[in-house]
Amino acid sequence: MSAGAGAGDGKKQSGARAGVIRAQVTTSRRDYRVAAAGPLQGNAAAGFGVRLDDRPLTTPAGAELKLPTEGLAAAIANEWQQQGDVIRPLSMPMMRLAATAIDRVPLARDGVIDEIAAYGAADLLCQRAPAPPELAALQHEAWQPWLDWLSEHWGVRLTATTGVLVGAQDKAVLAALRAKIAAYDDFGLAGLHALAANLGSVALALALAEGPLDAARAGELSFLEERFQARRWSVDEEAEKRRLAIAADIADVARFLELARAPV
Repeated sequence: MSAGAGAGDGKKQSGARAGVIRAQVTTSRRDYRVAAAGPLQGNAAAGFGVRLDDRPLTTPAGAELKLPTEGLAAAIANEWQQQGDVIRPLSMPMMRLAATAIDRVPLARDGVIDEIAAYGAADLLCQRAPAPPELAALQHEAWQPWLDWLSEHWGVRLTATTGVLVGAQDKAVLAALRAKIAAYDDFGLAGLHALAANLGSVALALALAEGPLDAARAGELSFLEERFQARRWSVDEEAEKRRLAIAADIADVARFLELARAPV
């Protein structure tokens, strides 16, 4: 049996929310009693998987669900165990992201890396408002520390500009950024792509993936301008629902990356 993963709603790309790469959604009726995680072939060195009763769980493409950690396997088993009579893939974010890492990323690895790195050309944190001055000051105070973190820890210095100036970053800087991203494994790339798409920022995505930034704060930083405008004018209920949905997605991806990270 396999599970599908949903295509993301409109998110950010190069400073604007863009689609998240996900495996195809499929639905089916539950035909198992117990979902359980365990080492593949009885050997943890071979990776971990999930069994539905006596059957190994596979991806939507029919590939072996080979997971890097016991924690991720346990989380996916729990998602399957919590299903009702109808399997609802959209309620299983860990399974969806794992399926993406196994089915989708290896087939388009260079393209996925390019898409993540492309956010550096017009990263949200680099696009500063010319006015009002209160917003410009708030953006500098909240965003600049994470550009500084990227420079200090990754050796990648992205330059902030006033307004949207796509392609303003140095080509050597962007090449260095791409090389750093390429070091991630397929599970890391699946998560990093989803984070960059939701946040509109590769700087925030990397800070969240590497640990110094938490999911809640990353979401607040991504929606800083929208929340500033809402305080000045009024809250748009539809926009707020969308923001909360994206915040929940960011939290799910952050948990996936944490679970997929092998203990040191």
